Amino acid sequence: MMIETIEVFAWAQKKGQAALDKQNAPMIAGGITPRQTKFETNKEKLRQTIRKALATAASFDEFSSLLLREGVTVNGNNS
Repeated sequence: MMIETIEVFAWAQKKGQAALDKQNAPMIAGGITPRQTKFETNKEKLRQTIRKALATAASFDEFSSLLLREGVTVNGNNS
């Protein structure tokens, strides 16, 4: 199951990067630097946001606040 998940993620990453490269090609040819050159899935963006918040937060409330600023809501109820 884990290998299948990794393969699907790798496929999505390659497909997304190919689409982004195709989208950016005319801009690059015209001498314009595109804003985004590396494709990231929403899941990867979320992981990076969580890692960044974990690295700086000193409490759960601060962690939640940092994530909320990035548009991520946190449910504090563990039950």
